Amino acid sequence: MENLDELLDRVRSVSSQAAAAADHVAFLYQADPSGSHQGCVADGQVFDLEGNVEEWTRRRDGGQSDFHGNLKGRYWSEPRTCQSNVTVHGDTFRFYEIGFRCCQTINE
Repeated sequence: MENLDELLDRVRSVSSQAAAAADHVAFLYQADPSGSHQGCVADGQVFDLEGNVEEWTRRRDGGQSDFHGNLKGRYWSEPRTCQSNVTVHGDTFRFYEIGFRCCQTINE
């Protein structure tokens, strides 16, 4: 698995346009490595739910016909909490700070 720097280097080798895009991503990126915020622990010992990426979740109330989601988690650019909700975008809204998280169970 590549880290971000390796991925950006591979993208830069594609073309001058790709290199410019990779440089712009590197300039914008301000996320913290996973595990940097030891105090951010949710129920079940889930770490790092605040920061780096907003993630789509399903609204408890079912939402509306064109929007069923709720963005939670916040990304590095905005000082909100895990409890903050963004419910103003439709189901097809996409932006660079939105994604998903991968979780792994650690057996001790």
